[in-house]
Amino acid sequence: MTTFKGNLYGISALVMWSTMTALMRSVTEAFGVATGAALIYTIAAAALHAKERRINVRGIPRAYILGGGFFFALNAITYSMGIGMAVDHRQTLEVGMLNYLWPCLIVVLSIWINNQKLRWMVWPGTVLSLAGIFQCLTSGSEVTLGGFWTNILATPWPYAFGLTAAFSWGLYCNLSARYAKGHNSVPLLFLAAAVALWVNFFASGETLRFPGLWPLCELA
Repeated sequence: MTTFKGNLYGISALVMWSTMTALMRSVTEAFGVATGAALIYTIAAAALHAKERRINVRGIPRAYILGGGFFFALNAITYSMGIGMAVDHRQTLEVGMLNYLWPCLIVVLSIWINNQKLRWMVWPGTVLSLAGIFQCLTSGSEVTLGGFWTNILATPWPYAFGLTAAFSWGLYCNLSARYAKGHNSVPLLFLAAAVALWVNFFASGETLRFPGLWPLCELA
């Protein structure tokens, strides 16, 4: 893969990822926290396997499968739980803001995991990006720094899940860069995440419900 093609995929992923919070919130409101997340990853896994069809499991490094698979599934569970447990749409934005720390965490964790030598400009750039995330999410909304902290103290679990999701994705991306060695096991990881989410569904005691599809058209 060329550098240009890799960068294009990365930018496309950011654009699609930006819709994930609204999608996850809408689906969990319609189907339930555990059910909605399991359905999203099950459909995604089925689509990926239909495209890839055959995956050479034996050729994939075990460290990537075990380490990357664990943090991939952990991200799926904690992210869906954080968004789904938010008490209202305002808190959904706040949990999403914590989850959006993952680009910064990928850069910072790469220093520790992949021994990346970064210039000093990375640190003010990281602070600036965090300020930008906060500004984008709070501009024209009811989200404030004081209210954000108050909500964390009142209902900490959604925020803890959102932060865990950000760290797990940062760890997954760096482990992929170190151990994947060019292998594409994303369909397999989506399948593992779907299985983990269905296990979470059965453990949660949530019941299956299939309402009309109109709630899916509403943004969080």
